[in-house]
Parts: sequence; C-alpha cells; structure tokens
Amino acid sequence: MALPPPNWQQADYSKLRKYGFICSLLHGAVPSKPVQYYAQRKGGGLLHAIIPDEKMSSTQTGAGSKTDLYVHTEDAFLLNQADFLSFLYLRNEEKVPSTLYSIRSHGKINPTLRKLFDPIYQCPKDANYSDQNKPGTGPTASVLYGNQELPFIRFDAAEQIFSEHAGQSPEAMNNLMAFWEEAKPLINSDFIPESGDVVFVNNHLCAHGRSAFVAGQRTENGKTIKCERRQMLRMMSKTSLINIRAVTDTHDPYFVMEEHLGKIFATS
Repeated sequence: MALPPPNWQQADYSKLRKYGFICSLLHGAVPSKPVQYYAQRKGGGLLHAIIPDEKMSSTQTGAGSKTDLYVHTEDAFLLNQADFLSFLYLRNEEKVPSTLYSIRSHGKINPTLRKLFDPIYQCPKDANYSDQNKPGTGPTASVLYGNQELPFIRFDAAEQIFSEHAGQSPEAMNNLMAFWEEAKPLINSDFIPESGDVVFVNNHLCAHGRSAFVAGQRTENGKTIKCERRQMLRMMSKTSLINIRAVTDTHDPYFVMEEHLGKIFATS
C-alpha cells in the first residue's frame, strides 16, 4: 500500500475503493444503506479517509492527533444522523487506542440521565465549521431520546461541554457535567486497532473517539521510532431511505442535505 497523503483532501480514492466495497457489504448485512452527508467535508462523500493532518493536529476533528478526541456520536448536531458507522483501519502503527462508550453501560436510567430527555441542550456544529452560531443562539434538543428506559443518545462532549461556543444554559451545563462525571469511568480506552480491523458502531447507542498521539511516531522499549501515519476509512449508513427523504437531495435519496437540527442546506 502507498504511503498516506498529508491530508484527506489529497487521498487517492481509486486505491481505496476496494476497501470501501468491503465496508459497504458490512453495512448491507445489517441491513443498512451507505449514505453521504453534505455536512461532512463541505460536500459529502460515501467513503472518508481519516488521516492526521499536521495543520489540524490540535483540533477536535478526525484530522487531529495531539489532543484526545472526546467521545461523540457522529453528527450529533443533526436530527437524521447516521444509524451505523464503520471504521476500517488500514494503519495504526502508532498504536492509538480507540475510545468507545455506550449509553447502555449505565444500566437503569437514574435521575441524572432522566434530565437529559429535556430538549434544552445546545448541539453546536462540529469544530471544522467556520459559520458557528453565536453561543446560546442555536436550536436546542435533548441528549437522550426514544424509549425512557432504553434510550438513544445524541452527544458530543467537545462541542456541548468543552467548546467556547457551547452556549449552554446554567441548568443544561450542570446536567451535562453531572452526566459526564458518571460517563467517564464507563468509557473503554483499552482497544488498540490493528491493520485490517473493522469497528462497527450503532450511532444511536455508542459514542466513539480516540486517544491523543504523535502522528508518524511510536514508542518501543522506551525509544521513539518513526512509522507510517495512521489511516482509517469511515462509512455511514441509514436503515431507511424513506424516513430521511424530506432531508435528502431531490434527485439523490442517498445524499442527506441536513445542516443543523432539521435545517436544510441552501445549495442554490
């Protein structure tokens, strides 16, 4: 396999299509249909190469590396976010742990979690957006939704708690911090993917992230050794195209055009 490019914009997808085909088969077995989101990478794409970018190394994005990527459900700022995600690891020579968290890890719903059903929480867009709303001015939504005893989750720690753009009300922030203190011990950071591993995630139940690392370096026997940079492929899918038709492109039911909590992109 060729060396990874310096960023995802320069990835040669002609060399990645066979891996994308493998991912699409996994999604199809659920069954679920691979879809693309206009909100992702300012234009979509069914298959995303996730590559450390030195210019974005300190950001809370897939291209970051030098800081822990807080656990999050993918596109928490959308009402029609992906149902399932696949992460196919082409390289992980830096031995970077993946972090995984499930809302089911708490067991029975307690008073702290019960408060997250209230639709009072800001869900800011991802860090790579330059047109963020002013803090506290965007639409709000609940963090937990669905069944009151076996809920789903929409959550992004970086954007909802730790971002300067979070804009939560005092009540919302207090509830989120109480939840975060309960959730932190339940986050699994022990799994280190190997080349060829695939992680398949229910995006309504599980949040994902990764630990900080130095791209292109690993430590062996106390020595720092240069290595090829981490590279991963991401694919997203929905179980039903009918249920998302109101927010997809008119001529492409696989292309989701939602911008923020139900708002649709104005592309014309």
